[in-house]
Amino acid sequence: MEQRCHAQVDKKECGLPQVRVESYRGFLYGCFDADAPSLEEYLGEFGWFLDTWMIGAGNGAELLGPPSKSILDCNWKVPAENFVGDAYHVGWTHAAALEVMGGELAELAGNRADMPFDDLGKQFTTRHGHGFGVIHNAATSIHTDRAAYDQFMADQLPKVTKNLGQERANLFNGHWNCTLFPNNSFLYGTNTFKVWHPRGPHQIEVWTWTLVHKDMDPELRKKIQKGAAFSFGTAGTLLADDGENMMTCTYSNRGALTRRGTLQSTMGMNHEGPHPDYPGIVGASFIGETSYRGFYRFYKEILKAEKWDAVRAKDDSWDSTFENRDFWVNNLNTA
Repeated sequence: MEQRCHAQVDKKECGLPQVRVESYRGFLYGCFDADAPSLEEYLGEFGWFLDTWMIGAGNGAELLGPPSKSILDCNWKVPAENFVGDAYHVGWTHAAALEVMGGELAELAGNRADMPFDDLGKQFTTRHGHGFGVIHNAATSIHTDRAAYDQFMADQLPKVTKNLGQERANLFNGHWNCTLFPNNSFLYGTNTFKVWHPRGPHQIEVWTWTLVHKDMDPELRKKIQKGAAFSFGTAGTLLADDGENMMTCTYSNRGALTRRGTLQSTMGMNHEGPHPDYPGIVGASFIGETSYRGFYRFYKEILKAEKWDAVRAKDDSWDSTFENRDFWVNNLNTA
């Protein structure tokens, strides 16, 4: 039959694409590129930060599923950049929700001029565009019914200090907004974990899990999952605010006049640099764009690189774009 039909298809060449699947601390990631770095190499120094909550207290963390799924009419980079470092939108976009929910973050509503932003947290970025901002001592702050969660975190903190040291213990008790480049974002403390799947330049499919520590008892895990759905689930109070922004930004940036403009990402520039206690580049305030600059710096790099060898060749000089090398040397006692 094959001969009579003059078949010219080599079926061995028509299989599905091969996916490399690798694990970091039990979290599985896939990659279609056989020449790409290993997951551990790709995470690089950022693994030092992830270990804070992935293994810091002993038994690690996991995702509760199945994931919820929704569609947003936006470019994938908009939510990725929002999670990697956009702390200054919180006081405006979520002002009403924060006032209703209460807690420490309610004080951010309206971005009051007297807020000591440089004292509240920091931003971080590393080699391959991964980055996050942290608000100190605010891990559980978004939750309204949080007594059990507060107690759990207090019980875990001495273990993290013993296992990983004081610097990461400080981060463990903070609230993180983070993106692993390119399209995996999470909020540690708010307990939401997302993947932004591009469906073209103007639409994404959002997959959302709840992030919990394995040592939490079933009742606390259930309570946190419910709270995460309320805040950043498909119809969550805070995600609804963000979704409107993300779609509007994508729509407005399709305009002819807007496309003639230039993206500005200079907030906090030169108030950042290598830090004696943390890997990568550290920004002095959680309100800033240190992690934005890291995200788009690497995005530009991979757009121009023909092969991964060209990327690896810059491993020792990637952070040269952050020019104030002595910022923390000069400001560590005051910043």
